[in-house]
This record gives sequence, structure tokens and C-alpha cells, in this order.
Amino acid sequence: MDTETAKHTAQKRGRAKRRYGKAGTIVGIVLCVLLLPFVIVNMTLMVHTMLHPELPPNFLGYTPLVVESGSMSPFFETDSLVIVHNIGEEEAAALETGTVICFKSGSVYVTHRIVGTETSEDGQPLYVTQGDANNTPDTQRVAPEQVLG
Repeated sequence: MDTETAKHTAQKRGRAKRRYGKAGTIVGIVLCVLLLPFVIVNMTLMVHTMLHPELPPNFLGYTPLVVESGSMSPFFETDSLVIVHNIGEEEAAALETGTVICFKSGSVYVTHRIVGTETSEDGQPLYVTQGDANNTPDTQRVAPEQVLG
């Protein structure tokens, strides 16, 4: 009885292999090759989040963030995905008016445009930012160390 069941199962497998043949093998390999990068990126983002919960996750210097308000409409619509190119503090100290930046404000990250620059008492730039859809600039100034990218 067990031998007959084993023979029957082996025959079914053989038919399945013949049915899909090389095409099935090729499709399986292609799917693995296409999906592997997505798995690697997602695993990297999850590990980064676990190791540094105070920072948004990034991969190879780029941080994916979701726009949660309409303050930058129509440039960025609500629920849009933005990919922020992370920069260092030295680069952040040399940004120009008109540049769209992502910066930390309290416990959230804000994406607004630089509309002006002021200088702090110690000579560092302080950026005046404003959402494209807002009528007035933000009340808080942005220091280079707050800039994500």
C-alpha cells in the first residue's frame, strides 16, 4: 500500500515537471531575480529601523517618506512617496533659496522649500522654510543639523 502510494506520488511529480518543463524553471528563476532586490531593500530598512528607531529608515543614503499633508501641493500631493537624498551637515550648511528640503521639526520630518536664509549668532545659516501651498513662512528656523536631505 505504501509502495503504491509512493509510486503514484512520483508519477504525479514527473507529470508536473514535464508539464511546466524548462519554461517553468526559467519563470521561477526570473521571478527570484526580480524579487530578490526588493526583499534585500525591505530587510535593510527593517533592520535600520530596529537599530535606530529615532531616525527614518534609509537605504544607500536615500530615505523613503510619505507626504502627510497638502502643504507642498501641487509639488507633492498628500500620500505621495518622496525619496530623500540624505546629506551631511556640511552640505546642509550650503543650501540655496528655492531648494526643497526635508528636516526634523520636533518628532516629525517636514518637507518644505527654503524661501530665505538668516544667520545665527554663531554665524551658521538658519533657513526660513515654507510649504508651497502655505501663505506664510514657517515660524521656526531650520539649522543645518536638522536637515535630512
